[in-house]
Amino acid sequence: MASGFCPYLLGDIKNWYSPDIAPSEKVTETGVLNMLLNRKSSTTMINNLQSEGGYVREVRIKYMQRGVEAMVQESFSCDTGQTPGYKEVTVPVSKKVQESLFFDIATIRQYCSDGAAAEKSNWTTPATPVMKFVREAILTKLNGMYQKMSRRIAQDIILAAPVTATINLPLSGSTLDLNTGMQQLLGALEDVEFCGTPDIIGGSNLFRNFNMMKNASALGMNQAGMMVDANALWNFYYQLNMRTLLATNDILAIDPGSVELIYQDLEVGAFSGSLGTSHFGQFIDPRFQCKVGNVYSGFPWEIQIKEIDCPTTLTNAYTGASGTYDRGYAVYIRKVYDTWVAPNDLYDGGDVISGQRGIKRFSITNV
Repeated sequence: MASGFCPYLLGDIKNWYSPDIAPSEKVTETGVLNMLLNRKSSTTMINNLQSEGGYVREVRIKYMQRGVEAMVQESFSCDTGQTPGYKEVTVPVSKKVQESLFFDIATIRQYCSDGAAAEKSNWTTPATPVMKFVREAILTKLNGMYQKMSRRIAQDIILAAPVTATINLPLSGSTLDLNTGMQQLLGALEDVEFCGTPDIIGGSNLFRNFNMMKNASALGMNQAGMMVDANALWNFYYQLNMRTLLATNDILAIDPGSVELIYQDLEVGAFSGSLGTSHFGQFIDPRFQCKVGNVYSGFPWEIQIKEIDCPTTLTNAYTGASGTYDRGYAVYIRKVYDTWVAPNDLYDGGDVISGQRGIKRFSITNV
């Protein structure tokens, strides 16, 4: 070469970072989605059965209201009283997310064999030859899908949340104030019969920082109005955009089981494999994320990989512009899902917690 230099060495930016914090690999924290995927709940069975083998069935949840004191008689008689029965609610599974990608052969030609070589691995079910370059691009684009789903689920939860109550985390103090702080919040949850460890979600800068200090056991009785060994009293899931979906320092407390994620597995069984010039299947995100670990690894995505062997006119779903696309691969990542929130008639009208749905909203202050 006339310049006297060897051909340039193309390094991957991921090699400059720990595997779980490279910029292209990061998933912005999705508190709501993390909360739901972290749970081992009965909805796993519902998700499997309502779309078993790719065949979709309607989802209905049945429930029966508990008895209340006013229903109890204090004398014996043969009079009739209640007629217990199930209530039913249909859960629509109608929300959709899709990301569309196109990989032209001209771009793939620019990379060496390590990126352009096809690999047939377990990352799709059923396995199909996919270029490593394509596989990596798909995984790095999933961040947008997680963000969209978490936003939509959060909006469903917010609609079911009651009016806001203010909780002050005292800035300073020398005595244990039982009317403020986390003891006030946890007491409010006990009043409406939250059971188990409540999940708290939000983008509140104040609560996030308080939670970090609490986890570090850096807060004592005088500073926070609570004992430092209270680490197991709640689970906190941070989501930045909750500052705008709620309010800057608002949070939601969720009673476990009151909110669930329902989704469909479509490209499985008889509906997976090749059809025409497309391959249909599922894949999961195998990556380890900082702060949340492998929380996404149990969530299946639908995928369609379409071979385009001649110039074709397609619409760019991101920009809205139409154009001619040369030989390459069109890839579509999809999911059909929805949110189940406890119904507002879960309890009888005469119940002490009538109208409660297992969701409470709080505004955090620090004065």
